[in-house]
Amino acid sequence: MTFKIHDKQTAEAVEKSPEARFNYFIFRAVKSEEVWTLADENGFVVSEADGERSIPVWPHAEFASEWIQGDWSACQPLKIEMGAWRNNWLPGLAADGVVISVFPKADQEVVVVDSEELIASFKDEYDAQK
Repeated sequence: MTFKIHDKQTAEAVEKSPEARFNYFIFRAVKSEEVWTLADENGFVVSEADGERSIPVWPHAEFASEWIQGDWSACQPLKIEMGAWRNNWLPGLAADGVVISVFPKADQEVVVVDSEELIASFKDEYDAQK
């Protein structure tokens, strides 16, 4: 269930520190039961830096859309339902050695976690939202 973003909310979320953006992502992903990445006709995007491959994820399509430029100009936001993300994507990413860049923002540091860390954060948030 995609939530609606208001301009003030968007501005506040994007201006947060990497850790605050990570926490915002976890809260929103659990609440909406979805995560967003970017994909083109060849599949989802993966970036590589310092020999480490990562997939970027955001809590809403609007945040992901800001990255549709340059090498990713042919991409579109891709919604992934939480069940598929937790049960299929995260184990697959772990098996492939791909880490997750959570809610990246241009020219800012980003929190990068492995699948196990992300699963643990989701579990903690699910418990908190009960």
